Amino acid sequence: MKEGEDIYHMFLPHEQVMHNWALILLSCELVFGTLSIRLPMMMLGLTYGAVYLMFAEAWARYGGGYYVYDFIDPRPKEGPVYLVALMLICSVAFLLGFGISEVRESYPLLAFGLIIAFVGLSTRFGPPAGYEPRAE
Repeated sequence: MKEGEDIYHMFLPHEQVMHNWALILLSCELVFGTLSIRLPMMMLGLTYGAVYLMFAEAWARYGGGYYVYDFIDPRPKEGPVYLVALMLICSVAFLLGFGISEVRESYPLLAFGLIIAFVGLSTRFGPPAGYEPRAE
């Protein structure tokens, strides 16, 4: 994104549900429910991501003619780097969830604190303080 680009559309209710509330609800299930993350589940997440990328490619070529997220467009020379970075970020997030799941077994309060920190650092409900879109 370019500096000063209008980002208010990123904080519309449907975007909040898809990106923030899903993480919050899954995190609550991890701490308060019976959800237990195991390493083989990582392949499911990566497979789901790969299927989404195939859908996005088909949509861009034969459907709407665009990628919903610019960073999954493989055409720019840095496109493959973005896709690998995205996969690594997803893997690290999964491993954090796995680690918190393991900690929860013996130290539930510590797991709760770790989830609060993870969700707090991973979500944003409005533009950064002092943000002003560029006037055009």
